[in-house]
Amino acid sequence: MGTPADHLPDDKDALKAALIEARAKLSGAEALIEHLQLVIAKMKREMFGPRSERSQRLIDQMELRLECGRLVL
Repeated sequence: MGTPADHLPDDKDALKAALIEARAKLSGAEALIEHLQLVIAKMKREMFGPRSERSQRLIDQMELRLECGRLVL
């Protein structure tokens, strides 16, 4: 079984081309990950609905008021 270095070309230009290709693949993978994260967030919003989001905002506001009240005391 060979190591990944065994599959690298010896030519400088070929190495540059391989690096450019690897960077392009990485960039594409990062874009896909970002897209999937957005899709997941959208699906979660759809699953829990606007009422759940509103409820969470109200809870967050109440918690903030509670913390502010503690600071005053």
